[in-house]
Formats: sequence, C-alpha cells, structure tokens
Amino acid sequence: MSIETEIARLNNAKEAIKTSLTEKGVTVPENAKIDDYPDLIDSIETEGGSELDTTQFRNCSTLFSGNTDIINAPLFDTSNCVKFNSMFSGCSKLEYVPDYNTSKGTDFSYMFSMCTKLKHAPNFDTSNATNFSNMFSATSSNTSAGDLEYVPEYDASKAKNINDFIKRSTNSWSKLTYFGGLKNLGKGFTQKTVAYNNYKLNLTNCTYLSHESLVDIINNLYDLNLTYNVENGGTLYAQSLVLGVTNLAKLTEEEIAIATSKGWNVT
Repeated sequence: MSIETEIARLNNAKEAIKTSLTEKGVTVPENAKIDDYPDLIDSIETEGGSELDTTQFRNCSTLFSGNTDIINAPLFDTSNCVKFNSMFSGCSKLEYVPDYNTSKGTDFSYMFSMCTKLKHAPNFDTSNATNFSNMFSATSSNTSAGDLEYVPEYDASKAKNINDFIKRSTNSWSKLTYFGGLKNLGKGFTQKTVAYNNYKLNLTNCTYLSHESLVDIINNLYDLNLTYNVENGGTLYAQSLVLGVTNLAKLTEEEIAIATSKGWNVT
C-alpha cells in the first residue's frame, strides 16, 4: 500500500470519528490532530454510560499510531472493524487496552508494536484473523526490557502470517511469564513450503515463559498432518516452532514430542 493511500485512509478514518463526535455534541477544533481524539471521546456526556456510536467504523488501523501520550485506550464500538493493524503502534506509554469487539477483525499486524509499557494484552476474538505479523514486536531502537507480563490465547484458526508475532530485536521480554499460545495454529495454512517464514512461531525472546505456558503453546498447535491431508497421500510441509535453548530446557522429551507428532520442527 502506497504512502498516499495510507494517508487518505487515515484521513477518512479521522473524518468518520469527527462526524461521530459532532453528532454527540462534541466540538472538534479544525486544527485537531488524531492525537487529540482520545480526550475528545472521553469528554462525551451520555446518559446511562453509553459510548460513542462508532458502528460505522470499518478500519481502525493506525488510529492511535504514534501517540506517545495515550496511557489508557478509550472504549468504543469496534464491532464492524475489520482492520486493526498498527492501531497502537508506537504508543510508548500505553498501559491499558479494553477488550474490544474484534470478531470481524482480519488484520492485527503491528497492533501493539513498540508498546513496551503494556502489561496485560487484551482478550480479543481473533477467530477471523489472518495476519498476526509483528503484533507485539519491538525494534532495536527500543532498548527497554518491556513491561509485558501476560498474553492470552488467541484463535489462529485462519492465520496466514505470524511472522515475528512477539519479536524483540534486543533484550528479552523479561516480565512475560505467560502466553497462552495461538489456538489451532496451522489449520489455515495453505503454502506448500517447508519452514515457511510467515508460519514460524518464534519465541526465543520470551525466555521467562513458565512451563505451563510452554505446554499450552504446544497443545494449541494444530496437527499439520490434517492440514496437508497426509493420511490421503498429501505431503507434510513441516513448520517451525522456535523456542530457544532456555525454553527447551523447561520441557520434557515427551512434551516436545507432542509438537513434532503434529508436524512441527521444535528448536
């Protein structure tokens, strides 16, 4: 997608929010930036605690991207949003995100990229998600150890891209002790390539994961023998679960064998 297209899409999303705010009686200054919108949303006075009507939203990507002031993300109706990619990318002070309705979401790539103050990742319905690439990634320019402690299980039944899902270029996620795994990861794979990079789950930077977490991650993997119809003569295209030496030492041979029996190469 070109830069021009991205700018146009962001401007359209901004106008949609402005329209909804205006309909709720909120005055939006002509020079208001996207960074100002969380405070404008919080200023809405409604009866019975109802939230801003944002049911028209289809695209939440980059909505708060680059906002270095936001700490608590506002709750609003995302029930019709399809794109959540880079929604909070670069929000370096973000600590809390509500459990948005993401049941129609397909793209969650870079959603929390470089959000190193986020402690508990929200529970999302990702049953329609195809792209989890770099969802929790952090680049080498961010040397903070990161505050992330907990990432729940996400439904990856339709996942096509999990490249660098939870990568750190420097340091480890030193506080992350639990990640529930990607449920049914592999069920939606179609690429007939061994060790396809977009299918690799790499957790080498998550060296503090508990034994319980690692077992849950393995148990949530889908059987690739079924994906590639091996029983009926199909070819198994084994994919990669990269745990690293530290995590491997926490598992028994029997536990690792659960993953390998499903067609996953564990290293």
